[in-house]
Amino acid sequence: MNQIHVVKGNKLPIGIDSFRCLIANKYSFVDKTLLIHEFIKSSSLVSLILRPRRFGKSLNLSMLRYFFEKVPAETPSTINRRGLFSGLLIEQNHIQLFDTHFAKYPCIYLSLKGCKANSWKHMLRKLRNLISDIYSKHIYLESFLDDYEFQRFKSVLNCFPDFTESSLMFLSKILTKYHGSRCVVLIDEYDAPMEWAYNNNSENSNHEGYDFLNNAKSFFELLFSNLLKSNDSNIHQALMVGVVRVARSGFLSGFDNYCVYPMFSDRFSNHFGFREEETQTLLQYHPIPPAFNEIKQWYNSFHAGNNISLYNPWSIVNICEKKTLKSYSVETGGTKSIESLFELVNDDFKLNIASLINGNIVPRNIQKDVYYETLQSSPEESLWPLLYYAGYLTANSNGVKIPNLEVRLEWEGWFSRILTSKFPSLSPSSLLDLIINGHSETFVSKFPIVLQSCLTYFDVGGSDSGKKAEYFYHAFCLGLFVHARDKSFNVSSELPAGTGRFDVTITPPSAKDYAAILEFKVVKGGESIDVKSQEALDQIDLKSYRASIPPHVNKLMEIGIAFKGNSSHVVVRKLEKDGNDIWNVV
Repeated sequence: MNQIHVVKGNKLPIGIDSFRCLIANKYSFVDKTLLIHEFIKSSSLVSLILRPRRFGKSLNLSMLRYFFEKVPAETPSTINRRGLFSGLLIEQNHIQLFDTHFAKYPCIYLSLKGCKANSWKHMLRKLRNLISDIYSKHIYLESFLDDYEFQRFKSVLNCFPDFTESSLMFLSKILTKYHGSRCVVLIDEYDAPMEWAYNNNSENSNHEGYDFLNNAKSFFELLFSNLLKSNDSNIHQALMVGVVRVARSGFLSGFDNYCVYPMFSDRFSNHFGFREEETQTLLQYHPIPPAFNEIKQWYNSFHAGNNISLYNPWSIVNICEKKTLKSYSVETGGTKSIESLFELVNDDFKLNIASLINGNIVPRNIQKDVYYETLQSSPEESLWPLLYYAGYLTANSNGVKIPNLEVRLEWEGWFSRILTSKFPSLSPSSLLDLIINGHSETFVSKFPIVLQSCLTYFDVGGSDSGKKAEYFYHAFCLGLFVHARDKSFNVSSELPAGTGRFDVTITPPSAKDYAAILEFKVVKGGESIDVKSQEALDQIDLKSYRASIPPHVNKLMEIGIAFKGNSSHVVVRKLEKDGNDIWNVV
């Protein structure tokens, strides 16, 4: 469990998911070859491993394929496959496995990540082409087949509609017969077609025969059950990887002989994602300016089995290459189904969103399965597991929370898009422009109007709504100002500065624009909203929050905001630096 090995190469493998390419082109990489040993010793015929996007699933499946696959004869492309594993952890620790398992099994490798389509008809055509490509890699079988087998093989190879649902089962039989050994099956992004069908189902469900989601569910139920159920004589082991655990009542209902390994499982916990020691070693090979504790705050804290805390590999490799702290996981996409459901959730869920954005743990047990059929009718129950499996939440014994700053930026973006979609005429992003340009008086007058209109939708309640309201106000402001990042501004929240922790700072990339420090207070009982806003402004000075502002900034707005129900009061102090770098009120 505790062994690590990071190979130092000439460059970083951004977007590389071929194990051969990784080794041949001398990329730096984290050695995950001990997955081979853990897969071999697994007692389950079919293993389903669930991890968020960009956690190394495709690369690991490629590695397994190069280890296990038996080919009919050595060719220039297969020569020295053994050398790909030279010096790696699997060779160092389990060299005997090369005698018993290396290149011993025909492989069926199916990647469903490219099955994107706007209708079932289009997706089925892609699937037939994909399976035809798999068959073409085994064209050497044709001379070995009898007449019936040959005709069936050619039918699938030519993308005819016959036998599609049983095509992979048939391939496993003839591969086993030819090679004299059972198959290893590797399926990448098993759930991708179902997510795509769900996201596009509503656009096609009114057309006869185009119930996208149900057609996809029925097809993959047959495809997978034919291949993996009651086919032990042809399957040695199978590994499927994906993001979400699609309900057993869904398209995996055709067989029940698989074991599921989410991130919280102990088995396989070490083989997807980067542990802290692996991340530190990779950063030693490719140094970057930010301190490690900043990198940890941005990209760590995905809780996994065996008490491991993981980093997102995609983000770490990108920061090593680009040397900039920013959100890289957002660029991978895949949030359409989540964002659409945020429009349907109840007020309690909205306040939980605000609490999460504020860094709190929400007491919640994650149900095991995602039911695509009920996402629209029960969005609150369905969203929790969807968010967890997709990596937008992490879980421990106390509940769920947002794992790190990178992921929180995505939540803030969702929150902001809810605001702008509900209230386009208010243009909340224009509040940011008022700050950037130093228009303090207009900001003071406009902010309460925007707040009051938005809180009608979010239904925060009155001043007795307690801590949840405070969480919402904070998240509301972060949502308003998230657009600053599109202008290369830095938006920070709840970080230490001076002798305390500021609520929000907005800092510009150049000296021509204003920076801002915002402090929030919630009015309780009989307190005065005017007095409370001044208290917030005074706290900025008393606790020296100005220390958080970078040296290049010459103009600053300090903003104190008090909230009471759906009302607010704003006070502002504008400052500029003199020639001695002393801040003066203007």
